[in-house]
Amino acid sequence: MPVAFPSIKPSERDYNPPEHAVTTIRSQSGVTSKRLWGSAAGNAELILVFRHLHPDKAADILQAWLDTKSGIDTLILPAQLLAGASTKLKEVILPQQGTLSWTFAEKPTSKAAPPIWETVNVRLIGELR
Repeated sequence: MPVAFPSIKPSERDYNPPEHAVTTIRSQSGVTSKRLWGSAAGNAELILVFRHLHPDKAADILQAWLDTKSGIDTLILPAQLLAGASTKLKEVILPQQGTLSWTFAEKPTSKAAPPIWETVNVRLIGELR
């Protein structure tokens, strides 16, 4: 069952678009052949950094990780994750939520910065499932 990712604006966001599965073979004579495996692109990546978070907000992100059973279940991404992005970039990323299933690529990390603020790093992957 999909889990809602907390609606928190990230401090930093890196996006790597999906790619098609392609095999490239080069013969001994130097001829290159490429084979496309399927019509849909997958394996997009969204790297998020949340700085100066209240510990309760950091806990919400860590709870989402646990709720997905360590990245097995998929996520519902809120529009807030793209706050500040250009309209054109939103048009590229948002439609893919329907074709790609987003989940944690690895467990998020949380680092405390006294007195109370935390920094949480998250890496999500959009897969064809």
